[in-house]
Amino acid sequence: MSHTTEEYSTAGVCGSGSQIVYAWAMDAPSLTLPKDVGFKVGGDSDIKYLVLQVHYKNVDNFLPPKNEKDSSGVTLLTTSTPMPRSAGVYLLGTGGSIPPKSVEYMETACELREDIVMHPFAFRTHAHTHGEVTAGYRIRDGKWTEIGRMSPHKPQMFYNVTSPGIEVRQGDILAARCTMKNDESRTIQIGATQNDEMCNFYIMYFVDGTRTAVNHNCFTAGPPYYYWDNSPLKHKMNLKDAPQTASLIPDKNVYLKISSPSHPGISQKDVTLDENLQDRRLARLLDYLNNAYGDPDYYPPL
Repeated sequence: MSHTTEEYSTAGVCGSGSQIVYAWAMDAPSLTLPKDVGFKVGGDSDIKYLVLQVHYKNVDNFLPPKNEKDSSGVTLLTTSTPMPRSAGVYLLGTGGSIPPKSVEYMETACELREDIVMHPFAFRTHAHTHGEVTAGYRIRDGKWTEIGRMSPHKPQMFYNVTSPGIEVRQGDILAARCTMKNDESRTIQIGATQNDEMCNFYIMYFVDGTRTAVNHNCFTAGPPYYYWDNSPLKHKMNLKDAPQTASLIPDKNVYLKISSPSHPGISQKDVTLDENLQDRRLARLLDYLNNAYGDPDYYPPL
């Protein structure tokens, strides 16, 4: 857990093996799963405990003199009848930073190496105040297919996927981009507090049977260290056909072009990066990911 003061001690959410089942924010409506689809919990499943974590932007109402009561929670519909299809959540995200007065692309991409067939049916985006649009894709044989695209300023619910019936198979690449706009005079870091930023793209999917993805996260170090342009998967991604709509704000028809000096496509002649500083920032990022989620396997090795 994270906070903006040092008054209270904190710890990771779980000792190990944590995975996100559901997330909600910004007055989003409730989620209804497709017919015959459910999350398998307890028993011989990988989920032994359900842990609720609530993030508060402001807690003044719960403190003196108001002393209001908190009723935050999630209502679940459960059944002991096995469902023929099992649901899972695959999370793509990044670390990194956003330079002042710039538009930055925070990008991630991973290859599905497990022999399963994922059927994405919903997606969710999450960012703080600087996120303008977040988009996710399946790349197969160099062809990009949109899974979902949304502004994080809208209710952060699970929306229906853009391409109904889409499948993700072994060897496919899952990729996401968060387009960030920083009008401030300070560098914005990825982090868990409201003063930081986050870049998350959730894919909710089902499989026939009970075998969901074992590796259910795809995280990269983010800018200035990682972009699609320098990804180890670059040769499989066919970047020349990457959709321009990835940075097109829905409903506004406004395209945000990257202006960050750290991007490979931006001139570097006036930019000097201290390699030791980069190493220190990367170390802090990895510490954050481990501490925030309590699981060293939450992010892939670099």
